[in-house]
Amino acid sequence: MADRLSLVVYKSPTQRIIEIALVLAAGFGAAAFWQILLPKISSSYITVATLFLAYALITRLGTLWAARRGNDLVTENERSRRYLSEIGPMSAATPALNPMRRRARSR
Repeated sequence: MADRLSLVVYKSPTQRIIEIALVLAAGFGAAAFWQILLPKISSSYITVATLFLAYALITRLGTLWAARRGNDLVTENERSRRYLSEIGPMSAATPALNPMRRRARSR
């Protein structure tokens, strides 16, 4: 039962790219909307706040969406390994990018 609780959803690269695009669209949209409503006030604060809020909400909704679509449930270590393998061979050789290798050396 404890193993079941530690599983997380693995999101595909396409899903993560879509999430990034949605976050950026929300940030730019908020900046444009703010400039239309209040052109004399800087939109930088609202843009930064929107980016933080959109990142929190969209990644959470993306995780729920991925789970509903039946994406793989993996452990956190396996998810990190898969994400690092997407970077390429550099990730396996660089200890700073490979948490599994750091753990093996510390034991």
